[in-house]
Amino acid sequence: MSEQRSAYEPYCEPPAENGGKISSAKSDLVRAWDLPTRLFKWSLVALIITAWVSSGFNDPDMTVHKAAGYGVLVLLVYRLLWGVFGSSTARFSGFVRSPTAVWAYLQALRRNRAGHYLGHNPAGGLMVIGLIVVCGVQVLLGLFSSDGVTAAGPFAGLVGEAASSWAASIHAAWFYFAILVLAGLHIVANLYYQFVKREDLIGAMITGRKRREAYVDHNEATGGSLPVAAVCLLVAFGLVYGTVTLLGIVKLTTEKQKGDARLVHGSCPSDFRPQVHRHCAQFAMVVGRDVVARDVEEVGNRIMDRNEALQMPL
Repeated sequence: MSEQRSAYEPYCEPPAENGGKISSAKSDLVRAWDLPTRLFKWSLVALIITAWVSSGFNDPDMTVHKAAGYGVLVLLVYRLLWGVFGSSTARFSGFVRSPTAVWAYLQALRRNRAGHYLGHNPAGGLMVIGLIVVCGVQVLLGLFSSDGVTAAGPFAGLVGEAASSWAASIHAAWFYFAILVLAGLHIVANLYYQFVKREDLIGAMITGRKRREAYVDHNEATGGSLPVAAVCLLVAFGLVYGTVTLLGIVKLTTEKQKGDARLVHGSCPSDFRPQVHRHCAQFAMVVGRDVVARDVEEVGNRIMDRNEALQMPL
């Protein structure tokens, strides 16, 4: 037996002393899901719940909510990478199938003739892609959202007040009408397979193992090393952090250049009138950044003097 190593040997008990019998409890199990895939799934669930709950915190800057959102984005980028470099059951090539194949599987499932899959079945693969897409849309909307007061995504200033407000409205509704709907369907499907079809999908996503049988897709999951997973996670973190930082610098540089140009040339919005201090306050807060409310009237007078010096009629 030492010369002919079984493919299931890493997941079986070592030979016993009395003739080399193997424990049937272990020999009946095969590897289905690698550890990185399982950690991704449960971490994503935890972060989504955290983002949902923290949106109701008394936190004007929504610090916890933003941190959870960044975490979700890192995980999504990681999952895209792991879908290429991960184990056989985690790769997109192993479970993403055509709409025709999905429909054929659902028809066979209705007739109770569907085959068993070690990884995602065709319908489950479609659900995975759907969840990745709706979570990605949610995070992207959050990056461009702003409540118009204190809380704003890092890219809200790049799209303007109207667009960022629209993004915030869609961001709030998308969670309930897209993410929760798909998540609910996913939970119901898992419960159906768990208790009706008697397939231990929930347990397999915890332990990583399933009963050994004739599966349609794989006999056993292969690949998915931890070092490769760590590299994918670091790359995902670097891409998210680098993109947010780079675009944030671009936004700040653009705003500073616009503000400096307006201060140097003494320009003013075309609808500005010195007697309407509300417009002056808005203008001063945009281009000055260091002007406080008590200086509003003085700023209005300075801008009026500059316009007169430049012979710009008010």
